[in-house]
Amino acid sequence: MSTSLELFVLAMVRQGLATPYELKTRAGLSLGSTVPALSRLEESGLVKASEEGARRSRRFSITVKGTKALAQGWEDQLATEHTDLDSILRVACLAWLHGDTKACQEFMKRSANGLHGWAGSLRAEADRIAAKLGEKGPDGDTFVWLRTHCEAARAETDAATLVELSDQIGKKVEKKGRTTTPRKQTR
Repeated sequence: MSTSLELFVLAMVRQGLATPYELKTRAGLSLGSTVPALSRLEESGLVKASEEGARRSRRFSITVKGTKALAQGWEDQLATEHTDLDSILRVACLAWLHGDTKACQEFMKRSANGLHGWAGSLRAEADRIAAKLGEKGPDGDTFVWLRTHCEAARAETDAATLVELSDQIGKKVEKKGRTTTPRKQTR
């Protein structure tokens, strides 16, 4: 099974983003993650690369095997729980790219619930650490407490934003449906 990053790169290559630079500039992916992902996809026979061009650049295209892996893989990712925001957004985008906006929205809301639960666990851990801080003064636990507290707040914010984005996607789909509905013909 491919990772959400590999599947997203496959989808972007299918959309015509054929170089690591295009994946960086048009899809927001770093070269540090894109280049190794493309190498793994090429080794697996899911993409093929052109001969090297100017400055050793290569263009990638999706293979038949890659198209099949993408068709199955994005749905598998919907069933996986993700806590990393980039992974969540990649999987949601994959669903949307495949025309399943309902699955995209449901996945985002389900992921938001997961992030809320994770944030609660982080807050409890931060509270446990904070209770011990007064006993011995600042030490290594101080940094762990600060970081855990911030991670909890970030998870809560990310969860709220996912719900908001899911609602915005729904509005876009509704608006698009209204503007593309055929008009009744008059005689």
